[in-house]
Amino acid sequence: MTKMHLHHLKQAFDNTGVAARIGESSHYVTGHYVAVENTRGNLTFERIENDEYLVGGDADTVDELLSLATSVSNALSKLQLRHRFEIYFPDNNLVVYLHYDWPQS
Repeated sequence: MTKMHLHHLKQAFDNTGVAARIGESSHYVTGHYVAVENTRGNLTFERIENDEYLVGGDADTVDELLSLATSVSNALSKLQLRHRFEIYFPDNNLVVYLHYDWPQS
């Protein structure tokens, strides 16, 4: 997605009205992640490479996850940060492809 540091990513979300927080991670070298959460679900951004984040999400329903992912994608698009989110049903069928400057091939 970007070479943006986690603290700058959090601040960028906050500036677009998407509340975010930084938490500690035990999964990757950086040891931290940015979480965007609301009553519908959560998305986490963990830096796994210098210019790549792994984004994971969870919600009670696909619609709730879709709503949150759309809000976050809109915020990233306002910031002109190249990204893509693919949301799948449990049977691996694509539900939606959200992106900025990353068309499906």
